[in-house]
Amino acid sequence: MKSPFADPIAALRAFSYDVSLTHAAPLAGGGVASALDVQRAFLSACKARGSADEETHAMLGLWAEALAALADGPAAAAHLIEWCGKYQLLTRLRTKYGCGWDDPRIAAADLQFSMIDPAASFAAALARSGAVKNFFADDDLAAAETTAPADTRAGGRAAFLAAYPDRIWAAGWTSLVVDIDRPHLLRVSLPDPCHPTRAEAEAAISATDTLADALATLGVTIPADPVTTTWDEGVYAEPGRTEDNTT
Repeated sequence: MKSPFADPIAALRAFSYDVSLTHAAPLAGGGVASALDVQRAFLSACKARGSADEETHAMLGLWAEALAALADGPAAAAHLIEWCGKYQLLTRLRTKYGCGWDDPRIAAADLQFSMIDPAASFAAALARSGAVKNFFADDDLAAAETTAPADTRAGGRAAFLAAYPDRIWAAGWTSLVVDIDRPHLLRVSLPDPCHPTRAEAEAAISATDTLADALATLGVTIPADPVTTTWDEGVYAEPGRTEDNTT
């Protein structure tokens, strides 16, 4: 799709530095548009597609709520959008310390904002204080740490990991690397975000005796001699890298 901006790269660069959200970039057909204008156009296009399920409707509502808040500036959206909350916190720290953005204390706070440890995370502290809006219950978040969405390929990957933990060498967004008792490992591509679901994978696993047969039941073509030689073959592989020179 052709960009509506006269200079898309310049527009993107300007938007990325504009925390005030007021910059407007020239359009190819005349006139100007801001980053918020672009977001509003995307939202309108999504809504124009017609009826949506309950979850999609909720997400569109949150999107609209965030854009309405951003129209009043980042501070107004600090309870909804992470970068706005972080910007507000770091700005307050700069005022407290009387320092610039290059101060090591600000850099440390930037990292601490999103630390995983709830006891050290500034974001978690803001959540506990009620300064940010929580979209999910704590129990749902805890469950998501160990339970993949059942109706997506993530559920299928999880089912294979549970059934064959010693046979799965690697699991990524779009593939599995598995051991099917051949000289080389087999990379299984999972291009469809919606399949195999957990139910589909579990049905294939229960109906067969081996990992290879389960994969074949799902329509995976098993070559006579898979050529995958390392767990990270694919987007992470280095040219010419083999098992013999892997360190």
